[in-house]
Parts: sequence; structure tokens; C-alpha cells
Amino acid sequence: IDIFFQGLKATTPAMILLVMAWALGDIVNMLHIGRFTSSAIGGWLPVGLLPTIVTLLGGALSFASGSSYGTMAIMFPLVVPLADTLAKTTDRYEDVMLTALGAVIAGSNFGDHCSPFSDTTILSALVSGVSHTTHVKTQMVYAITACAIAIVVGYIPVGFGAYPFWAGLLVGTFVVAMVVLLVGKQAGSYRVDGPPPVADDNTLVRKLFNRATGKNEEEYSLVK
Repeated sequence: IDIFFQGLKATTPAMILLVMAWALGDIVNMLHIGRFTSSAIGGWLPVGLLPTIVTLLGGALSFASGSSYGTMAIMFPLVVPLADTLAKTTDRYEDVMLTALGAVIAGSNFGDHCSPFSDTTILSALVSGVSHTTHVKTQMVYAITACAIAIVVGYIPVGFGAYPFWAGLLVGTFVVAMVVLLVGKQAGSYRVDGPPPVADDNTLVRKLFNRATGKNEEEYSLVK
């Protein structure tokens, strides 16, 4: 029971934040802010920069709030009318709409991965028994690399009509594979008997392991 309430305590702030973000998304729809934004900046915003701007804005909102779904609930009502307005000024309606919608999802998840406030980041570190800051630092490198590749070889070229969206996916996949092959390093092999000792003594994983096995802190071993 004690572990149940500790888990509930850890996840409640994330659930409250998500509900509030959904409420804000409904308010955006009711006030027709998307239409206002479309009419206000649709006339001067270069269509080729729309996916990049959406990605960076979504990443910033998601990083600050720690919720990818909450950011999507806010961004979609704003981006869809704007993308529709800009796409109709070109002969690449499908490419513009797909890249703009994809940018909402990608930017929201990018910021969520980099955010130390994210519920998924906190829970992942918690159940893995690793330091929260360590988990954020390690996954931030991968998230920033993927976002940079998406913008440079995907959103900007596709946005300005250099090639269609499906070609951007192929080029992006190739670049990611090259980065992994040329820059990536193979991680060491470890065998862990029990939760890693870097975890905090109060984590749920450690308490569950203690109760299941009856082992104490001194009995944990990390064998390379």
C-alpha cells in the first residue's frame, strides 16, 4: 500500500498537467485562436519555414511543460488552420500539410525527451533505478541529433520544395544510419544482479526488489 501511494504521488502532477493542457486546447478551439493566427501571420510567413518553426516552438512548449500530449493539444488547433492557409498558396498542398502536422508531433516529442519535467522521463528513471539527471543528459544527445537531422535534411528542403516528403524520409533515414555508423560507439556489456547501486535507496524499484528477494543494499553486485 505504501508503494502504491508513493507511485500515485509521483504521477499525480503529470496527470494534472495533462488535464490542464487538454483544457487549454479546448479553450483555443472555442476562441478560434487558430483562425486568428492563420489570418494574422499567414500572409507574411514563408511556407518553407513553417515546419521548422512549428518543430522549435513545439519543442520549447513541451520542454517547459514536460508533456508531449499536452503540447499537441495546444499546437494542433493553431497549426492546422495556418498550414492549410499557407499550403493553398502553393502547388504542394500535401507536402506542406504533412510536414506541418509531422512537425507538431516531432517537436512535441523532442521537447518531451529533453525535458527534466517530463512524466515519462521521471518514471523511466524511477523504474530503471538510475539517476534522473543522468537519464536526461544521456537521452538529450540523441533527441537533439535527431531533431537537427530532421530540420536540415527534412523540413527545410521539403518546405521549400527541393524534394517531396517521402524523399525527405529516405534521406533522413540514410543520414541517421551514417551518423550511427560513423559516430556511434558500442556500449560495454554488463550483467546486473539486482537494481544498479547508483539508484536512490527510496526508489520504488529498490523497495520492490528488497521485498521480493529479501536482499539488502550490500548484497547488490554489478559485474562487468
